[in-house]
Parts: sequence; structure tokens; C-alpha cells
Amino acid sequence: MSKLRAGVIGVGYLGAFHAEKYQRIPGVRLVGLADTNFDRVKEISDRYNVEAHKDYKTLLPNVDILSIVVPSGMHYEVARDCLSRGIHCLVEKPLTENVNEANELVALARDKQIVLQVGHLERFNPVIRKVSHLLKSPHKIKTRRFSRHQPRGTDTDVVLDLMIHDLDLVLSLSNSEVVDVQATGAAVITDFIDIANAMVFFKNGLVAELGASRVSTETVRDVEVHCKSGKYFLNFLTHEAKFFESAEDSDALGQSIRVLETGKTDVDALYDELVAFVGSIQYGSSPVVSGEDGKRALELAVEISSKIKFSSS
Repeated sequence: MSKLRAGVIGVGYLGAFHAEKYQRIPGVRLVGLADTNFDRVKEISDRYNVEAHKDYKTLLPNVDILSIVVPSGMHYEVARDCLSRGIHCLVEKPLTENVNEANELVALARDKQIVLQVGHLERFNPVIRKVSHLLKSPHKIKTRRFSRHQPRGTDTDVVLDLMIHDLDLVLSLSNSEVVDVQATGAAVITDFIDIANAMVFFKNGLVAELGASRVSTETVRDVEVHCKSGKYFLNFLTHEAKFFESAEDSDALGQSIRVLETGKTDVDALYDELVAFVGSIQYGSSPVVSGEDGKRALELAVEISSKIKFSSS
């Protein structure tokens, strides 16, 4: 089997990591990088001895697979051009900034019979990969995702920037459809929503409570999943998982606390994500986070953002 020729469009902070990972994946050959900042793309390309492109369109004839790591407002245009040429694409989250564009990309990938994967990286966090099979029929999920302010990523609101990771996780665990959404939030430093809180209600009775902030004084990424057997607490930063067993004949939590073994904590989630992307192409399997998954997370994120904007007007 010949090696897949890989490229990266957008080699800012995150895109440079994509290039480094492709260099290490068996069956893949990194052939070129593209970025409108030619000094930057030349620097990263020289590091890996590959071609540098200022215009991403000149890279497309040379590749089989691509990571698209450009600002979210450019995702649709760039991904459409790549998918139209039959190139397998991993698009960083959010898939696009509106649902109509996402629908078009999903349909295009389906028609071309190529892989479209969305970069919801937390699906590859070792703690969720290790215990996801235990999280059966949850009735409540609570997520917290707080970070300190930084200029990177503020071209959109905190729902599309941060909360969408947890929306994707909740949807993957829900096995049900959304029936109602409540949300509040505010702009604090940027012109967009910087703090958001949402309640999502599902047809099967599941309630998800989500909080996200990019103007916090602390960094927090954790999830509580309440099931009939008890509560699972997952720390996405330390990769630690704890299980609080339900007391017998009661809905209350008992005193039994068990730390769950999640394996190595020094794993590289981005590397694993790209390996999965490559594997879905090599073996013709469905991607772990499909374009359809990315579209569902986007639909919910857009609804939450619109409710916050409406309540603030």
C-alpha cells in the first residue's frame, strides 16, 4: 500500500502540531503545508523538509489527505474546495459557522465517498476513551470548561470555541434527541459571548448542564456523568476518573469511591486523532467523529448562542 500524501492548511499554533504528528504516522508522508503568512509556513515547512504554499489551492493537487486548521470563518470555503477534489479532510472544530454550510460539506463528502472527520479532540482524551463504555443510559451530565483569557480563538463566541467540545461529548452519550434548550451568557472582554451556561433536555429524560468560560481565573475541564449505578467524575486535565457508587435502595450517592484505572496519562490525543483519521481512510471505516457528528454539535451550539443573544437583546 502506497503512503498517503498529507498536508496541513493553516500552520498557526495548532496547525504546526498537526504537521509534526503526520511526520510520525506510519503509512503517511507529509508533503506540504499552506498558510497565508508565508514567513510562518516557510519556517514550519523547512523544519520538516516539505513544500511551503502561500495559496492553499496550489497544495491540493499534491495531497490525498488534509488537516484544515484555519480560522473557523474559513472552514467552509477551504473544506468545500478540498472535498470537491476528492481529498479526505479533517476539519478542526467547529465544522463551519452555520448549519447550512455544514450540511453542504457533509453531503459533498458523502457524494464523493470520502472521509470527513471533525476535530473534536476530547473524544480522544484517555479518560473518556477508557470509561465511555461504562457510561450507560446517563440521566444527568454536568460539564465545566473554563480557561483564562487568551487572544487565540476569540474570532468566535465561547460556545463555538469551547463549549462545543462538551456538546459533542454529551450528544455522543445521549442516544436521544434534544427537545429543549435553555441558555444564558455574556460578553466580558471580547465582542462575542465569553461566558455561557446551558441546560439541554433530551427526549429520553437526560438533562445536560454545561458551563464554559474563556475569562476564568482558573483552568477547568471536567465532566460528571450520573447513571443508575452512581456518578462518574472525569477530569480531562489530569485524565483521572472516579466512581461514586449509589447507595443501596436509594438515589443518593454512597460513601464508596473508586478511582478508575485509565492507563497511561502521557498519551498524545492529537496524534491518536490523526491516526484514527488515517485509519478510517486506509480501512474504509467510519471516522470516530464524522461530519454528521460535527454538524449535530454545531446545530446545538448555534441554538445555544442564538438563545443567549436573544435573551441579551
